[in-house]
Formats: sequence, C-alpha cells, structure tokens
Amino acid sequence: MKICKDAVQYGSDCGKTICCCECPEFGTCKTACEFAPADCGNLVTEETALETFQNTNLAAIQRVTKILVLKKKLDEQEAELRKALVEGMEKYGIKFFESDKLKITFKDAYQKSGVDTKKLKADYPDVYQACYKPSNVKASVVVSLKDG
Repeated sequence: MKICKDAVQYGSDCGKTICCCECPEFGTCKTACEFAPADCGNLVTEETALETFQNTNLAAIQRVTKILVLKKKLDEQEAELRKALVEGMEKYGIKFFESDKLKITFKDAYQKSGVDTKKLKADYPDVYQACYKPSNVKASVVVSLKDG
C-alpha cells in the first residue's frame, strides 16, 4: 500500500492517508491529489517506509533513547534502595514508615497462586473455552534498550 507523507503529517480532507491514486474513490473525489505516483515526492512505499519513519521521528527516537538509558539507571538504583529498605524494616520489625513526601509499607513474603492457562488450554480445552474472556488492547509500541 502506498501512503502519502503529506496526508500523514498534515491530514487530508477525506481523512485517509493512502495515496490518492490507490483510493477506490479516486475517480469521484473532489479533493484528490493531482500528482501521479511517479511524479509525487510525498509517496511512501513499503521499501521507503522505514527510512521515512526514521527521518520524520528522529527527534522522538533520540529523546526516548536518552530517557530509557536514564530510566534504566534510576530503576537499578531504586531496586538497590528498596532492597536496603526491606532489609532494614525486616530487621527492626517496622511495618510502616511515613515522612512528609513518602510512605513505605512493609509487606511480608508470600506465595502467589494462579492458573497455568497454557496447560488448561492443552488439557481441558472445553473448560478453557468456557472461561475464555477476550479483551481489547490499544495499539502501542514496545521500546527497550539493547544490552551493551
């Protein structure tokens, strides 16, 4: 499918982002682009989509990279501090601590239980199907740092 860069970036009167020449309403559309795909500098194809995405989102990619690097370091520091707090609260028998900006509640270790849905589906497909409950999930991106 061919996408129009202008329609993606600025919107279009019809609300679509595909190239006008690929639209089924092209012949009757009053706001169709006058360029043929070969003459259009705003055409994005499967071959050029990744490069176009990268170029138009470079600032966001760079910022999210910096944020994730910083977040990883902060998460590691937080984990160490939480471990020290757990050890200290356990050692002194403290269950709750509060300051002007922070509340800390100690929770004892416990065993959590759950259902092995993979095994349930394999061994008891009828029960799995009877209890199956689908849910809608919004579109999103998964962003992670490479090791190293």
